[in-house]
Amino acid sequence: MQSSSDTMTSSLAAVRNPLLILLTSFFLLAAAQQGFRNVSVGDVLHADDQNLTWQSPSGDFEFGFCRVPDQQDRFLLAIWFAQIPNKTIVWSANGDNPVEIKSNVELTSNGLVLRAPSGMELWRSNSTQNGTGGVSHAAMLDTGNFVITGMNSDNIWESFQNPTDTILPGQELGVDSILSSAISRTSYKKGRFQLRFTSGYLVLNQIDVVTGKPFQFYLNITDGSSLIFNESGYILIRKSSGSLVELAPNNTVPKQDSYYRATLGFDGVFTLYSYSKTSYGDAPWASSWYIPEDICSSFVNPDPRGSGPCGYNSICQPNHDGRATCRCPDGFSVLNAKNPIFGCRPNYQSKPEDCNEEGSTIGEDRFEFNTMQFVDWPFADYELLQSVNEIECRRSCIVDCLCAVAILQPPERNNGTGRCWKKKLPLSNGWFNQEKIDRKVFIKIGLFILDLLALSELCDLGLEVTFSTHGCPVQDPWTRQLLGTSRKGDATLTTVYLINRISSSVINNKSSYECLHGIPLTYDLLKDFGCACFVLLPPHEHNKLKPKARLCCFLGYGITHKGYRRWDPMSQKLRVSRHVVFWEHTALSSLSNFKVSSFDQLSFFTNPFVELFPSVSDAGTSDELYNASPHAPTGTLGCQGFYIGVWKIDYEETFAPVARLTSVRSLLAIAAIRRWKSFQMNVKNAFLNGDLEEEVYMKPPSGLNHPPNKVSQLRRALYRLKQSPRAWYAKFSATVSEFSFTLSPHDTALFIRKTARGMILLLLYIDDMIIIGDDITGVEKLKQSLNQKFKMKDLGVLSYFLRLEVTSSDDGYLLSQVKYASDLVSKAKLSDSKSVSTPLKSNVKLTPMDGSPFSDLTHYRQLVGSLVYLTTTRPDIAYAVHIVTQLMAAPRSTHYAAILCIIHYAGDSNDRKSTTGYCFFLGDTLIFWRNKKQTVPSCSSIEAKYRALGGTTSELLNLHWLLEDMGVPQPLATNLNYVAVKKLEKVIREWEKEFKTEVNVIGHTHHRNLVRLFGYCNEDENRLLVYELMQNGSLASFLFGVLRPSWKQRLQIAFEIARGLTYLHEECSTQIIHCDIKPQNILLDDSFTAKISDFGLAKLLINSKSHTLTGIRGTKGYVAPEWFRSTPITVKVDVYSFGVMLLEIFCCRRCVELEMDEAAILTEWAYDCYSEGNLGKLVENDEEEINDMGRVEMLVKVAMWCVQDEPSQWPKMRTVTMMLEGALLVPAPPCPFLYSFKPKDSSIINPEFP
Repeated sequence: MQSSSDTMTSSLAAVRNPLLILLTSFFLLAAAQQGFRNVSVGDVLHADDQNLTWQSPSGDFEFGFCRVPDQQDRFLLAIWFAQIPNKTIVWSANGDNPVEIKSNVELTSNGLVLRAPSGMELWRSNSTQNGTGGVSHAAMLDTGNFVITGMNSDNIWESFQNPTDTILPGQELGVDSILSSAISRTSYKKGRFQLRFTSGYLVLNQIDVVTGKPFQFYLNITDGSSLIFNESGYILIRKSSGSLVELAPNNTVPKQDSYYRATLGFDGVFTLYSYSKTSYGDAPWASSWYIPEDICSSFVNPDPRGSGPCGYNSICQPNHDGRATCRCPDGFSVLNAKNPIFGCRPNYQSKPEDCNEEGSTIGEDRFEFNTMQFVDWPFADYELLQSVNEIECRRSCIVDCLCAVAILQPPERNNGTGRCWKKKLPLSNGWFNQEKIDRKVFIKIGLFILDLLALSELCDLGLEVTFSTHGCPVQDPWTRQLLGTSRKGDATLTTVYLINRISSSVINNKSSYECLHGIPLTYDLLKDFGCACFVLLPPHEHNKLKPKARLCCFLGYGITHKGYRRWDPMSQKLRVSRHVVFWEHTALSSLSNFKVSSFDQLSFFTNPFVELFPSVSDAGTSDELYNASPHAPTGTLGCQGFYIGVWKIDYEETFAPVARLTSVRSLLAIAAIRRWKSFQMNVKNAFLNGDLEEEVYMKPPSGLNHPPNKVSQLRRALYRLKQSPRAWYAKFSATVSEFSFTLSPHDTALFIRKTARGMILLLLYIDDMIIIGDDITGVEKLKQSLNQKFKMKDLGVLSYFLRLEVTSSDDGYLLSQVKYASDLVSKAKLSDSKSVSTPLKSNVKLTPMDGSPFSDLTHYRQLVGSLVYLTTTRPDIAYAVHIVTQLMAAPRSTHYAAILCIIHYAGDSNDRKSTTGYCFFLGDTLIFWRNKKQTVPSCSSIEAKYRALGGTTSELLNLHWLLEDMGVPQPLATNLNYVAVKKLEKVIREWEKEFKTEVNVIGHTHHRNLVRLFGYCNEDENRLLVYELMQNGSLASFLFGVLRPSWKQRLQIAFEIARGLTYLHEECSTQIIHCDIKPQNILLDDSFTAKISDFGLAKLLINSKSHTLTGIRGTKGYVAPEWFRSTPITVKVDVYSFGVMLLEIFCCRRCVELEMDEAAILTEWAYDCYSEGNLGKLVENDEEEINDMGRVEMLVKVAMWCVQDEPSQWPKMRTVTMMLEGALLVPAPPCPFLYSFKPKDSSIINPEFP
């Protein structure tokens, strides 16, 4: 080992004078900082959520308490980097014993003392030294060193002199200092590795966690007396001669731009890290140097070094950064799922009954081997066999009770002599290396043994049983004697399957399966084991030019899935299939030379072969296929009678959804109402981006040299290919789904994305798209993402789409087709004609036989089609166009004249309006209209009206769902005569009680902010409550829709709810606890006045009482903590619910939204923003609230008082109302959460609320 040390030492370069200058200047800086003080004797820090700390002058470091990552209720006294988001810890006092909340640390005259809440001392700094005169003060320095200074101005204690796992620039590790690794990434207990000086050498060694005693070092770094980390990021070694040599070079930027640390990781790797001060977000620390270069191979030495970096029975695999990936070998499981470095345990170990007195295994077929390569455990072998082959090596281990693993060095790797190492548990220092280890590993595992009598029971009960390919061991259930191995596993399973389905006279000629499940059996599924069968291949395993079925061997029935188990000799896989045709009279072995494509041998097998192709849902159509139905379309190439297409699928059909014009108009109407900008983009050569899912073959291009009788397969879509539109749509929809867009179920060309910042709507029409939304940043990112995926053309603000001219103004969008109509007039050669006043004369009646036949059918139909499209923006011609569309089959001259008249009218620049069949408005914007011929003749005018109403309602429902997808709330029609009826569907005891409660409660109340009860019905099975109708629905739909309500409206609603609750609690004849205050139970009338509803869970209080006992009531997220404490509840439980809802009202979001990560729980996030002085995050994108931040802060403080964890701190609803209306000042609230990361300021005194 001395030689390796010499090699390491010789590679270190001597440090020149500039490094000595840097080192000297640093110590001068440290000496200058000694005069800085920020902690006085008697100062105390508490372990709580106040986050009060002692900071360094620059704020780079902080000393205080922080929560332990894997023990959130425990705290660590530590020093950390304060300017880095992840607050990296560099020193800790109590890593082995984290303290509970309300513990404290105090600077006393004798040094730092850490105490538990009970006052018991847990740790002290041992700062008392003779001649110091006691402690004067302490300071957190900018170097990261916490120093305690004595009365004589000398430092009597430093954190630099008592390191844990990290050293910092300016810190020196001497002979008496030790760096100890943490036990894991999230725990700061002392771990298994140390960096220290021993016998004049700097070494890394593993220690025994229980005794703390070190094993032999696994890396001798170099000789020396101390390790110095200078301020420039260099790690130096001071030799015994006093000279300095460089251990770790610094390849990063100078220190003024970076932080540095050197840490001994939990896996035993000593690493130099740097972090740029200009980094933003959660940027990681950059590793610039580490030792050892391969932690796994460092433990492979002649002398034991401990269990290795991954623990016992594990495998260490090195990564590119020197660290290790720990995994368990086959047949072993990790001991600690959160921390795999603790090693693995075997899934099966030999039991006493497995071995005889001589140590040999009883029943060798109880075990088998899993095989691995490139793995070794150097120190666990107890026996070496020479000149053996693989069979002998395996045999020697399987009969040996002690043997857990056998490792074979093949003869060809050892001069023709094979060697076999037998190893027993535990296995230590396991490592994987594909270059250095050329050995085969056999890991002994136990087989699953089943009782013969219990086998069928396990199968019938649905338990999954895995059989070895070597067979299923069987033993006597009474004597436990191994009887031997049954037939192969699949045969055993099939035997059990058949036995359970054969009738027995013992059970009245029923089968076991029928008795167990009550399902009569059919014997069609029972087949000969091992017979030949033909299986329909999945689409990805064949193409149109290859057979669609494959010859396989039947091996039984599926265990977890319905189907036939069959062995596929071509893919060498065992599969379960449903579409199988059996050839039971022939064994597979006799068909070894059988070719599926041999038409002669299949000539008598035609009809059964056809059974392969119907899908599961169309199994009943197989008769039609047998009879060669002419209606079964195919697109398959191949031999006649051998291939057949998939039933009911025509590959010539295209399915390429495009935007409906109704969606276009609705989208622009929404953009106008919400004052959103609209953008347009175009995809260049869109169809060429599509990937074909079907197999499409074509003749090879004429210029391509190709063998005869060959065709080309087309991989990508081309223009004029019928599958191209569908392929492009599939490509585009898959792409935008990667950008978090979802597809509207009511318009397959509309893609929607909703985030915390707002909504984005994308409407696609082949290669043109409209993009609108209030998330402008998201729109720009979407454009960039699309540009990376496709060749895009950004057309800017929407102006021309599908020959629709779009003009935007402050009043909205104007859609017109002036140019389209002008082109249509020119196409009809009517440019010089005079205009007409109506599309058709009122007395015109067109019949199929009027006039003479019109010869140019194409021209007639093109004009009609153009007029139909012109109705997109011209509802005034819709009826007239509807008339001429009925006469397209055999047009006449009079019909053509009518078309010209309509074009005359449409091309006129005069603005005319007419009445149409029906039209829909969104706000003040007309978005849809239509004149449509009824599909069924009506026998009366009444029937015609009802049919028209039915068609209108159908279109209205579709439009209603589309607008819901776009986030538009649906208000009810205004009618003062409407009432709301609440009905209990079934009369059960709980609901009967709820009904009576609601009648009793509301019957004794009358307030402007409570829903009014008109009457009720309590007869027979009828339980009805009749309320006033609240036209604007619930507060939830008002708050959580896409349109954010105005700030003034939300304030008024909050005041009204508070007044309603004040009435319930204090002003009505009987105090009422509502018990379920939430936005869904607040209803809004036609003037948006808020009224409390749904008193089904309410509780009455007698005037002489202030509390009552009851079970937990309410809704998760709004329930007060008082419900869970088995104590009487008061009216203040409604105060808590109101506080949660108050935050929802001015934030316009739900109290719990898990997808928002750190902002998931609204109450905690609101307090975080309040305590950090960053309330703007709560009201992003709301200018009204941003301009009224004083009132926002007041509302947050009121809400925080309402959601305090301690019920005694909740104000009454009258007090809440007075604070909301400005009649009372709102004091600063404490942290409302007992177990929170945020601090509770001890300076806050709970006020006495009136």
